[in-house]
Amino acid sequence: MPDGKDAKIIFVPGDKKRGWLALLCTDTAIADEEIIRLYGKRWDIEVFFKMCKQHLNLVKEIQLRDFDGLIGQTSMVFARYNILIWFQRQ
Repeated sequence: MPDGKDAKIIFVPGDKKRGWLALLCTDTAIADEEIIRLYGKRWDIEVFFKMCKQHLNLVKEIQLRDFDGLIGQTSMVFARYNILIWFQRQ
């Protein structure tokens, strides 16, 4: 790393388009399998927020400035997401 710290790169097989995926971890004590597992969890969170923003109008639906309103609106969008995922899995 530029600051002199150690890091390791893990190469994971990907889809046909990319071929492989490179994961960089600055904590060299973590096992490769754990790094891959953590990345998978983080990727699920990214997909969740992308879905909420693009398809459930998290950002565009209403313009609020107060904290309670934002929490309420975000909670409703998250509830909508959970209901849709539940229907999809049935």
